[in-house]
Amino acid sequence: MPSGGVSALAVAFPDSGFGAVGAWYLNEDMTLVGLVSDANADRFNFGDIEEGDLFTAADFHFRIAPKTDNAGFSKITVWHTDGTNDGSAINAMLGPSGWGAFFKHEQELTDDGRLPKRSKMLA
Repeated sequence: MPSGGVSALAVAFPDSGFGAVGAWYLNEDMTLVGLVSDANADRFNFGDIEEGDLFTAADFHFRIAPKTDNAGFSKITVWHTDGTNDGSAINAMLGPSGWGAFFKHEQELTDDGRLPKRSKMLA
């Protein structure tokens, strides 16, 4: 999953493996992303996708008040994992099945990337 998906340990991401991702760009400030992946994925082999244990997630990416075209996206992620077939931990997933949610907010503070002047911060 983009952005926080690489390091958000509040999400039980499986290891690298087979899966699919799709995105629907609603407009330049909003995107829906969906993912399905092998919950038994293991970067050292092909995992066990035939077991039918899946990791699924949906992301809503949005920009609330972008000051420039390069503004970052905030996101809400809802996820579910069937867990691993033997209950062992792989990557950020501890092994059991479960649900979760994750929220990340990004916001530009100025339109030129510089710290606001002190007088403007106090006004």
